[in-house]
Amino acid sequence: SLCPSNCTNHGVCVPNPPEFAGGSCACEPGYFGDDCSQILHQCPTRQGVPEHVRCSGHGFCDRNTGACECDAPWTGDDCSVNECIAGYLNSGANRPPPYAGCPNDCSCHGYCV
Repeated sequence: SLCPSNCTNHGVCVPNPPEFAGGSCACEPGYFGDDCSQILHQCPTRQGVPEHVRCSGHGFCDRNTGACECDAPWTGDDCSVNECIAGYLNSGANRPPPYAGCPNDCSCHGYCV
């Protein structure tokens, strides 16, 4: 075969110009690598978020692993949990949650008034 592993049946082998030996794989959507054997993983996102927005819009999707790398203060598999609000909800405090309209969300250290 001209291409490595015959593109693992996830791509099309395109012959190289005559001065170069072999060929190159043109991978199907969702696959990459010299032989199209690596999968572009889809990262999770919370329900109700548009399909093209990964990690709930609060992080970076590592397509090699399918894992979200969340921006602070977001956490969770899909970056949908705000640690500021989650900390308030789990603390038993009898105060209103932080208001997102304040500068830097009060840096998770206060409440917007």
